[in-house]
Amino acid sequence: MNNEFLNSIHVVRRRAWLIGLLVIVTVATILYLGYTAPASYQARVRLRVLAVESEAVTLFAPSSSLPGREQIINTREEFFSFLRGRNVAWQTIGDLGLTMDADTLQERMTFEEQDDFVSVVATAERPDLAEKIATTYVNYALLAYREFRLSPVNQSAQFIDTQLADERQKLNAAQDAFLKFKLANAIESLPTEIQALQGELRRLRLDRDQAVIDEQQAQATLDLYQAAADQAQAQTLALLAPVPTPNPRTPRPTPTAPPPGATVVPNFSASLSADARLQWARTYQDEALRYQNLVTEQRVRIQQARASQTRYDQMIAQRETEMSSLIGLHTEYDNHEAAVKQAADSVDFLAGKAAEAHLRESQGLNSGFLQVIEPARIPTDPTPSQTVRLALVGAVLAFLAGIVLAFVLEFLGAARQDSPAGRRPPSRASGQ
Repeated sequence: MNNEFLNSIHVVRRRAWLIGLLVIVTVATILYLGYTAPASYQARVRLRVLAVESEAVTLFAPSSSLPGREQIINTREEFFSFLRGRNVAWQTIGDLGLTMDADTLQERMTFEEQDDFVSVVATAERPDLAEKIATTYVNYALLAYREFRLSPVNQSAQFIDTQLADERQKLNAAQDAFLKFKLANAIESLPTEIQALQGELRRLRLDRDQAVIDEQQAQATLDLYQAAADQAQAQTLALLAPVPTPNPRTPRPTPTAPPPGATVVPNFSASLSADARLQWARTYQDEALRYQNLVTEQRVRIQQARASQTRYDQMIAQRETEMSSLIGLHTEYDNHEAAVKQAADSVDFLAGKAAEAHLRESQGLNSGFLQVIEPARIPTDPTPSQTVRLALVGAVLAFLAGIVLAFVLEFLGAARQDSPAGRRPPSRASGQ
């Protein structure tokens, strides 16, 4: 064991010049490339992953969405796939006019993730170019990812817009049919017309009842005036009748009760003179004439009341016929009204969903899914050099490689000496 270790040390010491040369060349090369390479600048864009609601626009039932944490992880992974895509790199190259291909640009890009945050770092030879590359690259990646996530919204919006146009046509057709129905029947609102007609019928019936009451009141007043006129006429006749001379031998008749309904005229004319009786007769005659005029007026009122009743009966019958006609239109009117309401409700529902879809689309394209919280800034200092660290690592690796190479050369040398071609033939002198 000790002999093998000593032999290894002996091999390393004998090939030390090779190991040292390899270390020196490696370190020198790294130092030369590191110090002669142009300075590089890095610009960083930091984004925050948002846990937003589902981007789908549902028409009938709410859609299920992932929990917040799972949604953030899913969004971050999907966005990383777009950051690593060649399309974003080519769009950035075309926009900035860079003289490189997509693979070269992506070699200069670094993508980092920290929980809910994503960082995109761009490396370039100039500070302003690093800032432009980082900003443009992130903008194109965000646009591509948002368009990808919003494709269900776009499809929903197109479908809803198509359905909304169809429903509006149905609404216009239903409104036109309803308008033609109204014009054909000369109505604006059937319930309003029926209610107004019911009110008019109620008023006509009240007026007819009032006319009946007026007739009854006029008849009662006429009866009173006629009785007064009859009484005045009886008084007149009693005053104008001759007064009989009383005969003391003739016995007085026994007074009897007047028949029912007869006018009772007080017999006070016997005590009056002829002139007084004539004067009183004229007075009662005038009174009877006045009551007869009042009776005539009441008869006129009765005729007017009866004529009013007849006219009210005609108007009531006419309004009842109109009411029956309107009630017969109720079914067709309700069907038209229901068709218009159903179409209007569908239009309102789809219009709300269309507005929601376009709002989600606008929100998603402008600030959805990821938010830039630290935009790229033009770096003021170049990226710290890693030349010394790389030189140390290169020296260690070159030293180890030199040792391995020394043993390989030693093994090859020993193998060549042990081969028949490597052995020396014996000399003749010694053989003799």
